[in-house]
Amino acid sequence: MKTVVVLLTFLLAAPVFAGDEQYKLGPDSMRQEGVPCGKVTKFDFRGKIFSGTARDYWVYVPAQYDGEKPACVMVFQDGYGYVDVNRGFRVPIVFDNLIHKGQMPVTIGVFINPGRLIDPPSNAPGAASNRNFEYDSLSDLYARFLMEEILPEVGKQYKLTDDPECRAICGMSSGGICAFTVAWQRPDAFRKVLSHVGSFTNIRGGHAYPSLIRSTENKPIRVFLQGGSNDLDNEYGNWWLANLQMEAALKFKKYDYKFAGGTGKHSGKHGGSILPDSLRWLWRKPDAQPTAENQQQIQEVLDSVIKKCKAKGRNPGHGFPVLKTAQAILKLKDRIPEMRAADPQTAQVAALLHDIGGGGAANAKPGAVITRDILKEMKYDPAAARRIERIVETHHVTNNVTVGVDDSPEWYVVLVADTPAVVRLFASASAPNAPAVDEKVLLQKINERIAQLKEQLAKQQRSAETSPE
Repeated sequence: MKTVVVLLTFLLAAPVFAGDEQYKLGPDSMRQEGVPCGKVTKFDFRGKIFSGTARDYWVYVPAQYDGEKPACVMVFQDGYGYVDVNRGFRVPIVFDNLIHKGQMPVTIGVFINPGRLIDPPSNAPGAASNRNFEYDSLSDLYARFLMEEILPEVGKQYKLTDDPECRAICGMSSGGICAFTVAWQRPDAFRKVLSHVGSFTNIRGGHAYPSLIRSTENKPIRVFLQGGSNDLDNEYGNWWLANLQMEAALKFKKYDYKFAGGTGKHSGKHGGSILPDSLRWLWRKPDAQPTAENQQQIQEVLDSVIKKCKAKGRNPGHGFPVLKTAQAILKLKDRIPEMRAADPQTAQVAALLHDIGGGGAANAKPGAVITRDILKEMKYDPAAARRIERIVETHHVTNNVTVGVDDSPEWYVVLVADTPAVVRLFASASAPNAPAVDEKVLLQKINERIAQLKEQLAKQQRSAETSPE
């Protein structure tokens, strides 16, 4: 077992292996101007559940925490590897950026090192580490350690939530399976799991999880798994295959999960590069459920627009008068966001409205072009912006909300039209390496375009009213 302990210590130093070179840190893993920094404080701890051990742990408190409202909590195993802003994960920096942008809640991070034996059996490398016992065991012992000792200790200084939906846990390698075990054993306490190259192998029976998932009633947990096809293959098992088995089991039982597979080895390079997107996905709000009222409203809009198109002798999307269409859509503007919950009909409405406003092939597809220009202003990846523009151009009434991009089914795009010249675009990445749109900035810029269009419409109306017959 000591081989596993020594190996993980080496891996968290973030070496670069063949297969890992393509994984680079993005802007959300870098300090950003104007983003307030949270505070990290180091503590030491000796408890009763893992008696005879001592450990260090760190607490990150975001600048937005005011002590009035309980903060969300996220626990990290092998805390030193995640809390260090010079290593591959840089969690405090990522938290600062995402919390500042409203892409995750105000969250206190607790970064815990594995226990080290105060009286080790020998001086051999790894002999003092209690990591393997704490992390790879499938019991509820580590969950109890968190709930009965660590979180109460942190709670003496900070107001922490007791809502399991607002508690997450993360780890790498054996720390990854430990994170899953905590949520599996105590879904009443933790319901969000992030595992990096998790050791779902036979170190202490972790290879049994796929069959347990399949044969056990579903638990209310959300799971993000990251793995690499060049991961470890040794006497304990094959890490890549073990993670694929976990993915297959979660998929079979229809869990809320995501699997990010790559070509990396047993390192934190891939996991670190996608950490911001992983956290965005993990902390996202539950998808809105369509209602009968939503769907009825959508059908009314469809019927109304199609009727008007037919009355003019035009097919939807081919030259229906832009001014009148714009006026009609502006009246519907306040209703469209609530209709967005009812997929895929919302996408159908949005596509129809966009096509009507954009006209036929002879026109410049203004909604698509303006959307692309806004994304460029936001310094969004130009190639990705162009792909989004093509989606806007080609999205038709019969499309489902799921749209493939460059043969990748990992993008989910919902188009909601506010005007024929402006398409509200929400692009969220199912794959964590896909770029994300800052919706707040995008909506602000779109609202500016809407104001401009309203003024243009008002001028045209005044001109039409004052012009001689």
